[in-house]
Amino acid sequence: MSDHPLDSGPFDRAAEVRANRQALTELRGRSDALFVAMWRNKSPVTRDDPPRPVMLSAVEAEPLLDEARSETFLGRLGERPVFSFALPNAGDFARHEVFAPRGDFNDLRMVGTVMRAEDAALLSYARGMNVWQRDHRFCGRCGGTTSSDEWGHVLVCTDCDTRHFPRTDPAMMALIERDDRILLARKPTFPPRMHSILAGFVEPGESLEASVRREVREEVGLDVTELRYVRSQPWPFPRSLMLGFVMRSPEGEIRLDDQELEAAGWYTREQIQAGDEIFVPPKFSLAGQLIGLWIDGDI
Repeated sequence: MSDHPLDSGPFDRAAEVRANRQALTELRGRSDALFVAMWRNKSPVTRDDPPRPVMLSAVEAEPLLDEARSETFLGRLGERPVFSFALPNAGDFARHEVFAPRGDFNDLRMVGTVMRAEDAALLSYARGMNVWQRDHRFCGRCGGTTSSDEWGHVLVCTDCDTRHFPRTDPAMMALIERDDRILLARKPTFPPRMHSILAGFVEPGESLEASVRREVREEVGLDVTELRYVRSQPWPFPRSLMLGFVMRSPEGEIRLDDQELEAAGWYTREQIQAGDEIFVPPKFSLAGQLIGLWIDGDI
């Protein structure tokens, strides 16, 4: 797994051609074009080890595109143009002849943990775009319907002409240190025994640093110092950008917000690695990456 899972990395998004309808029409018509399907927020992947995205040829995709509720130009994979499209929830596309023999529709949160980084990143990009298009069928300004422009990268209101662009919700993650231990907490919705670092969305008019301090104070009643940014990760569930920070909390008792959390405490490297009391998220997630870096002494 890459140090930055779900990051598209060297994939060429070819943003310079999005507004060129003629060029995109030619790319879409190429015999070597590739198409990635989405259905019920799931992606078709092969049954290989590791699983790979089921990539359709132009000939295979063409009959399905007539049923698609949205289509997006993603970019280029090498020299080959890549498009994604979202199928309607109705119908059983899992049994469709172009998918059933080659793989199964899977939730990226599950299958992404065992995929090659570049494959998971491509599906992450496709998922994020298709979910945004699904959730913005109507204009937030006047309520009119929206139509696709720039091959899926802009939605234009058919009534007031407002142009809407894909949105990303920034969310901070806080790895808090004290006396060679870190604070791990548990939400009621987590699987049994799973604990993680704190997380929360950045609010309007708030810097990242202010968001970190507010969320930590709200959830566990602690003040933090020595904030340091570590890394970020796209997280298309549905449209977040996770921003990871490490910091210290030299003193103070944990005061739990029991509306958000059901447990929180300080844990050593040995306790985390033993896995007897708790387990932490995998390194597919930014939380797992930050915990792993701390265990290895790299942050």
